[in-house]
Amino acid sequence: MSVEGWEQQKLEDEIQAVTSLASGSFRRIAARSPEMDLDELDGYTVEEAARLLNREVTAIHGDLAARRMLVFESEDGPALPAFQFSDGAPAAVLPVVAQILDVLGPVCIDPRTLTAWFVAPKEDLDHRRPMECLSTPELHDAIVLAARRDAARLA
Repeated sequence: MSVEGWEQQKLEDEIQAVTSLASGSFRRIAARSPEMDLDELDGYTVEEAARLLNREVTAIHGDLAARRMLVFESEDGPALPAFQFSDGAPAAVLPVVAQILDVLGPVCIDPRTLTAWFVAPKEDLDHRRPMECLSTPELHDAIVLAARRDAARLA
């Protein structure tokens, strides 16, 4: 068996083991960090994100509808968390965010809860928050694996 095949089998075995666990509510999984209020996250309005990404507002709305970007309703209206965008110029949505949204989207419809997943520390990430690991490409596979494990618990 090749290294890639072994790694894939290991991942499938881990997902199967997690799937066999009793599932709980996604809010419990995502909200392990009650001290962080989502309304305190740095973020952008849709219009600000459009300027940041040098795109039309309608294109941003399309990405939000297709769940290629993270958004939640804050006290001030729709907010796009800043952690999902690259620091470079021009800015872009980190591709790993779309991967995570693909994994978690089917089991988590509520945008605030989905955002909370990125804020809550994860055992799979040595108790770091996924949002803190997004800027480290070497950790992207581990973040996606953590998302898969949580999604499998809920499936």
